[in-house]
Amino acid sequence: MAPLAYVVESDTTYIFYEYPQHGTLFDLLHGRSDDNVLDWKSRFAIAVGICRGLAILHGGSLFTDRIILLHVSTSSIFMKHLHQPLIGDIELGRAFGSSQFAVAVGYVPPEYAYVMRVTEAGNMYSFGVIMLELLTGKPAISEGIELAKWIIQHEDLGEVVDSRVSGNSVQVHQQMLLLLQIALQCLSVSPSERPDAKGLLETLLTPCQQFGI
Repeated sequence: MAPLAYVVESDTTYIFYEYPQHGTLFDLLHGRSDDNVLDWKSRFAIAVGICRGLAILHGGSLFTDRIILLHVSTSSIFMKHLHQPLIGDIELGRAFGSSQFAVAVGYVPPEYAYVMRVTEAGNMYSFGVIMLELLTGKPAISEGIELAKWIIQHEDLGEVVDSRVSGNSVQVHQQMLLLLQIALQCLSVSPSERPDAKGLLETLLTPCQQFGI
């Protein structure tokens, strides 16, 4: 999602975007009451949409270089429609390149402590956290605990998925567990073990047909 304008001051920089009807993905997931919970079909479609966007940005083309994002989080995903996520901050990646990073707390891959630059694998780690948010309904960090670390501490992963979404549906519960396993691949400590966006998109599109999305 390209910005409309920039304002640069001595100590602050503002970026203006077109107003998204449904706000950010963070608003959609964490700003709603239990009576207005985002359903599973919408959550899965959002995950596929974000992955498709990352595949396009990371792949580049004959006309544009590949783009690695400085910041990937639910706050940088704009929701123009419920099934249409738009990735923001794209122009920041072009402006600053991969030598800098501004990853939000809770989305920072472990290797950034010593690599000190953004990478495609780092973007995929952040996307893995976003998938965890879609699956659990919890923010990336809560009460000082990162969601990625909270998940790993649970022996029974069947208990971590958002029961408001899975409800009594065995099928939906199984589908959410399948996506959870994919998300955990993105959270691998070793960057080389994380899937790339293009390969992950192909993986997601297979159950996509099964889920009717």
